[in-house]
Amino acid sequence: MTSGRCLWKHDNVDEKEEQRNEETIDSLMTRFSSKPPPRPLLDLFQCSLVVGQEFALTCLLLTRHRAAMQHEGDPDQWRQVAPVVVLPLILIFIFDREQTTPEKRACDALLLAGMLRLVSSVLRTLTASYSSDTVYALSIAGMVVHLLACDYRYANGQVRKKSAGVVSLNASLFSMTLLASRLSSNATVYVFVSTSVILFAFYPAARHAIAVTQQYASIVFLVINVLVSSATWLFLESLQEQLLFGGMLLSICLLAPWWEYAVLQEHKIRLSGPWDIAHIAQSDGT
Repeated sequence: MTSGRCLWKHDNVDEKEEQRNEETIDSLMTRFSSKPPPRPLLDLFQCSLVVGQEFALTCLLLTRHRAAMQHEGDPDQWRQVAPVVVLPLILIFIFDREQTTPEKRACDALLLAGMLRLVSSVLRTLTASYSSDTVYALSIAGMVVHLLACDYRYANGQVRKKSAGVVSLNASLFSMTLLASRLSSNATVYVFVSTSVILFAFYPAARHAIAVTQQYASIVFLVINVLVSSATWLFLESLQEQLLFGGMLLSICLLAPWWEYAVLQEHKIRLSGPWDIAHIAQSDGT
């Protein structure tokens, strides 16, 4: 049976010294801890829109692939998802101007489209020796990793450089490659891969630019969320899937921000003291 004493304390320490140590820790916590100002509820709702948007895009990829497997060759299935693809393309062309000009981006887009068209036949037969259950399990696991590892601070414009999104991007492209290998025609593979690259590789940079430069970025994100969610809703086949998708989306965009505002912020403290790394502030004249 484990004793109630602390294992990191020596046996020769008397009760008075233990009490003095505890008082010292309490005084340090009182001196160097502070309660950060609570974030407004509207700000939390705006930040959750990006998380809900990424969840809707993930569900759109999975449901879109299932529809392509069941109704391959039907032109109506492409018309349903066309607005969701055209809108990110317009946003990428307008807002993603950090390093290249529109002409350079157009040339890169044509070059990438040609390369994807050439490798579509290779992607279609890439996992022919694997069972479909294995491919679908790995694809779903990859998209879960994508959601968990996505750099949402970069998406909301809170940081300038994308630091934590490499794992998320690789996971989404990994799932996209596995799912594309289960399609039967090269044209379907090409459209599916091109759509996935636009939504998961190029659109995040444009979304970051919108969050940084636009005053009404939350309204833009809300409109995109509605479009993506509506397109995903069209590919859901049963009432259970619709209820699950709607419940998860409402939990991410409404319940989670309210829970953080009403409950979690009450227990949040900030520790700052002489052990922190000193930051040198540079003035404009230096």
